[in-house]
Amino acid sequence: MMRAAARPTPKAFVFGTTTTAVVAVAAASSARQKQGRRGRRGRLGKGREVGAIIGRRRIRRQRTTSVEATTTTAEEEEEAETTTKTQPPLLYDGHYGQWSVSRADEVEVWSYRIALSLSCCGALGVAAGCVFGKDGAINPSYFVGASGLGVALVLVHMYVTPIKRAMQAMYAVGLVGSVGIAATQSANVLEFVRDHPSAMWLVGPMFASFTGLAFKEGACYGKPEAFALFLLTPIMCLGHLTGLASGEAETFLVASWMFGFCVFAGRKYTQEVKDDIGDKSVFIFRSLKTDEERRDYLEKQGKDLSLLEDAM
Repeated sequence: MMRAAARPTPKAFVFGTTTTAVVAVAAASSARQKQGRRGRRGRLGKGREVGAIIGRRRIRRQRTTSVEATTTTAEEEEEAETTTKTQPPLLYDGHYGQWSVSRADEVEVWSYRIALSLSCCGALGVAAGCVFGKDGAINPSYFVGASGLGVALVLVHMYVTPIKRAMQAMYAVGLVGSVGIAATQSANVLEFVRDHPSAMWLVGPMFASFTGLAFKEGACYGKPEAFALFLLTPIMCLGHLTGLASGEAETFLVASWMFGFCVFAGRKYTQEVKDDIGDKSVFIFRSLKTDEERRDYLEKQGKDLSLLEDAM
């Protein structure tokens, strides 16, 4: 006969039921955790995607803003340049008509000022050579200063052309005399003139031309240092030529002359360019060759034709 199946005991039934419930709860919890991780990953992924999209949009806006700013700056610079080019030059009223300062005028005026500065530096070099016993530097410094003075006499604006030509002629005579001393004597020019006062006749004309330049600057612009040089230069030269000035007096005159020259050359840079040009209409009018050209010029400027008499 077959045996009947054994029935589970109550304890075994309870244990099995509990175990099954625990496993089910654990499985459900694990499933929820997985879903939660997946949800967080999904949210993080979506957040990253949104952040990336926002970042790309910001970069695009920044690039657009940068391009717009660059375009605006370029347009402003082009507009400013166009305005500068199209802006008419300032006009000044002259005796024979209106005139303006050209680029060539500016170059000429600044070249004149630099030439005066070069002449002053040459004079300082001569003085330094004497003070520090550098005899070899005296002649080069002297001729550097003489060269600067020669250029200045060419570029200076003077209404009376014969006076300007006379100043240039005196400069040429003094330069030739200086070159003659340097070429024929073992001593430098300054030492030779110091030991032979009569040699002032050879170099003196150059200083006379400088005196005329100082008078022009003082009379036109009221510069006290220019008037001082106009007085000091002939006193210094004649005092040495005649022997009336003692050694101490000559030292004082030379030092005063050097100081005045430095102030004069330095203050030239404080003037406006138009002041160094003077009345440009005078030079324009006098450069015209025939009466017909002068008449046409005055008519264009709206001036009285009686000014033609000034050219006669």
